[in-house]
Amino acid sequence: MEFAAGAVERAALALGVDLDPAAPYAPHEKGKIERLHRTIAESFIATLPGYTAGPRDVRGRLEDTGDLLLLAQLVEAFATWVLAYNGERPHRSLGGLTPEQRFSADPTPLRLVAPEDARALLTARRSGLVRRDGVHHGGLAYIAVELTELVGERVEVAFAPHDQRSIEVYWRGAWLCTAIPHSALTVAQQAQIMAERRAYAGELRRRQRRATRRARGRLAPATAQEPEPPEVTRLPERALDAPERRGPRDEQLRAAARTDLLLPAPGPPQVREQR
Repeated sequence: MEFAAGAVERAALALGVDLDPAAPYAPHEKGKIERLHRTIAESFIATLPGYTAGPRDVRGRLEDTGDLLLLAQLVEAFATWVLAYNGERPHRSLGGLTPEQRFSADPTPLRLVAPEDARALLTARRSGLVRRDGVHHGGLAYIAVELTELVGERVEVAFAPHDQRSIEVYWRGAWLCTAIPHSALTVAQQAQIMAERRAYAGELRRRQRRATRRARGRLAPATAQEPEPPEVTRLPERALDAPERRGPRDEQLRAAARTDLLLPAPGPPQVREQR
């Protein structure tokens, strides 16, 4: 091969296949694949309606366009051609055997890949944003129950370019779900998604109420009215009048609280003169 897409590289790495790309613009290095392309063009594409290299009239228009095929019809027609090519056409280079016969006679053991694994390996990847109606891709909105709680999150979308029936959604490096277009949802699937949304909305309301209660509990001490500070310069009467309850510290406070020290000092006693 001359070029290898990212999906092909990932599949080869997972299967233990070494890629050996050919040099660009060197068709002589890949003669077999070039011959296969020619066979496909001459025996399959040339038979399709609207083939641009088909016969034309004097005005240059195609003589027979027919009803053009949809993408799904083209895929089905090509799969039918591949089965016929491998099973019904003997090849001189294969000793008169068909490709299927020659392939079946090869004793080399095969490593089988499950269809779901092959699809995961060969899909293209891109980043997507989960919206309220799902993940948008190819002009469609794909939805799944697992996407309900991921609105606003970035996910990785794996898709087959020719297949719009479903996409694979990966979140944080792990497979999350298979999403399908809204138009393909059954009534039961729609009901399940709506029930999941209602349950999730109720859970969000409960979380908000719990957060509000916790915030009020943390802010209540800061907003409550502070009590007046106690008078520390006056001792309780019981502490001053009960000698059995007074200690050394109480005696110091009692001495510091004496009010007679604030009066003027008494002078010498006056003697009255007697007549």
